[in-house]
Amino acid sequence: MITDLLRLYRDKDLIAIDNQSIYATRMDQLCAKCNECWEGIESSKADWNEIFLPHIGSCYQQDRIAIIGLNPHQYGGLYEFQKLVSEAALLIAEGNKKINWGASEYKGTMVFYYAAIYASLTHRAIHGRAFSGIEDITFEEAGRIFDYVAYTNTIKCSPNHDRSCPSGNMVANCANHVLLDEFKILAPKVIISLGSEATSAAVKGLGLEHMATEDVCSYYRNGELQLIGVPHPTRFLTDQRRFEGFIKLLQAVAL
Repeated sequence: MITDLLRLYRDKDLIAIDNQSIYATRMDQLCAKCNECWEGIESSKADWNEIFLPHIGSCYQQDRIAIIGLNPHQYGGLYEFQKLVSEAALLIAEGNKKINWGASEYKGTMVFYYAAIYASLTHRAIHGRAFSGIEDITFEEAGRIFDYVAYTNTIKCSPNHDRSCPSGNMVANCANHVLLDEFKILAPKVIISLGSEATSAAVKGLGLEHMATEDVCSYYRNGELQLIGVPHPTRFLTDQRRFEGFIKLLQAVAL
């Protein structure tokens, strides 16, 4: 699977091979869509705009749960995202909700913890395991769930401005140009999309059709691809509707 992804990136000029050394190229300079995506924001290009392999858990083929965020927020490098997610998984298993990887100047993020909660609920639904609420999910279970998921981002580039907000052309182009082909390789059973912006870009790029909404979560489908869009983990932190709606949609999805 990793080899197929590397071939995909090579064919799209997102990696190069020099004397048997494989390295990521600058997407903001060599990607086939770069001129269009970076039009008008050329000054926001930065050297972190390199393709990154998805995190793919060792048991991913068992459940085929995929998680997608919006973009990597000024982060890149061929193997860097795999490292980031693996370290977050261990920190969560050891009892941390907010992860800052030891960077004292960084307040930290709860994105990975709540992504793990959604994935754990999905894992339980796939295996017919009962639960009364998210309080049933221990830190250990939440951390280990990353063994069963693939995790990547809808948009691969991160502009050096405005909290790395992608351009409209990135939203229009990137999921169809890269993510769609990644999913042809990963063949996810269900996709969990974190936040309305990531969901909107994925729905457009993957050609998904809205099928149902429950509370603050929505379900989309196109053939074998099915996606549940959930609020960004930093929203509705005390509102159980995000989990109740998600669970209702899980019950309607063919898992």
